[in-house]
Amino acid sequence: MAFLRKLQRPEPGTLDRPDAADPKLAAAYPALCEHLCRSRDDDGKPRQTCSLTLFGASGGFRGFLNDRDSGASIAVHSESFTGLLAALEADLQSDSPHWTWRPDVDGKKGRKSGRGA
Repeated sequence: MAFLRKLQRPEPGTLDRPDAADPKLAAAYPALCEHLCRSRDDDGKPRQTCSLTLFGASGGFRGFLNDRDSGASIAVHSESFTGLLAALEADLQSDSPHWTWRPDVDGKKGRKSGRGA
């Protein structure tokens, strides 16, 4: 029996998969949960979910919420892990979240220009 198959990447948005669901996270941090879990925008167009990067830092924790579609990030610091999540939630729900954008490299998102570049 052969298990090797030729794979082809599907077009974005062609796979109908449900969004991730965590009712406890959604109840406590609704804006953060929406950024992390929704795979379609309000117009129904496919979107990449955000990524959340966490680090232990001097005196607490540092976290970055990264919007992979736009290249924007929000950075927060807190003495506790739950404080970090609360800080992200408060920023996302504010009238002017503190998004910062990484510089485009040759008009492209990211920095995939090869090793050692």
